[in-house]
Amino acid sequence: MNTEALGEAILAAIPRNVVPRVHEGQIPEGSEPKLPWVIAQLRLPQIRERSLAATPIVTSAHLQLTVAAGTHTGVLQIVDDLMGIDRHRLSVDGWECGPILVHNVRRPEVDRSLTITGTAAHAVFTVLEARLTVSAMPVVGA
Repeated sequence: MNTEALGEAILAAIPRNVVPRVHEGQIPEGSEPKLPWVIAQLRLPQIRERSLAATPIVTSAHLQLTVAAGTHTGVLQIVDDLMGIDRHRLSVDGWECGPILVHNVRRPEVDRSLTITGTAAHAVFTVLEARLTVSAMPVVGA
């Protein structure tokens, strides 16, 4: 069971034509974020399972995408494009995966702590939350 492969497959499912900058975890410290951007955060299962004939343990993997743009319309357009991930089914060695299900999109908000360079405007952001059911396939002969 390789949770790294599962995480990479989930991140690879994010449409890259939507926004050129998808950061994992957070914007790199000391960098000037250029809008628009998406921050992807994953919570993956941490199961250790070794058996010849065990029933796989079913659990969830969670994906949170924080989207930022210069305007409400910009954020909503990116979220609309990101919705292409909804119901996408992954194929990952060692895992059985259900479809990615988007279960929440928060209302866009203005981030008053982040001013767009060279303007007096503030960035607008929202959060898209999704999850998928995963089960590690039993390790046979290990």
